[in-house]
Amino acid sequence: MFDAEKVGETLMDIKPGLPATDNFQHWPPWRTLVVETARRILDYTGGTLVMPMTVLVSAYGLLSSAAYR
Repeated sequence: MFDAEKVGETLMDIKPGLPATDNFQHWPPWRTLVVETARRILDYTGGTLVMPMTVLVSAYGLLSSAAYR
């Protein structure tokens, strides 16, 4: 299981910080890093990767799912 919020938590520690937001999904680096991290985990481990999360902006979900096609 991969918790994509951990990527957001890491980005929050960057100094100087990223622009203020109420949701990690609004940061373009977060979306890219989550997809790339999931891809690399699957390349390394194979099998199935479960990523529980709510996609609040439908376009973000489409961007992520397109990466796996």
